[in-house]
Amino acid sequence: MVYALLPSKSADTYNYVIDKLMWLIRDNIDEHYQGPATWTTDYEIAMIRAIETNINLPNTVPCGCLFHFSQAVWRHIQQYGLASLYQHNERYRLKLNVLLALAFLPLEEVRDAFQDLIDEEFFFELNDELDESGGEEAGLRRVSRIVLCNS
Repeated sequence: MVYALLPSKSADTYNYVIDKLMWLIRDNIDEHYQGPATWTTDYEIAMIRAIETNINLPNTVPCGCLFHFSQAVWRHIQQYGLASLYQHNERYRLKLNVLLALAFLPLEEVRDAFQDLIDEEFFFELNDELDESGGEEAGLRRVSRIVLCNS
């Protein structure tokens, strides 16, 4: 496990770190090492692209961590004014927590499972309630689009 405090979030910085790590491993441990199978990171786009494109990591797949995914879901709940509803409506809270469970599905099943989740009658009823009351910014549809784009 490696932690790195970096001066910027640029692709150049991330590639520099990857190259140095790979050099250290190949020079001191295994000269034929092709990189880890997976590389867990936050959802920083520049880091993900660096992992996907760095020639020193030909077989490495970038993976997002559950902690950062959970943070992103909570930020979107707050951003769209749904925090109060999340905190006070157990049924709603349980349904939104299912979003976090998507992280445990095989990658090829995530989109379909997400679509099944937002197609449930519960979310349509909730949208109707929010639209009628004008409460919580009626933002569930927007939240569902954003979460899908970020997954």
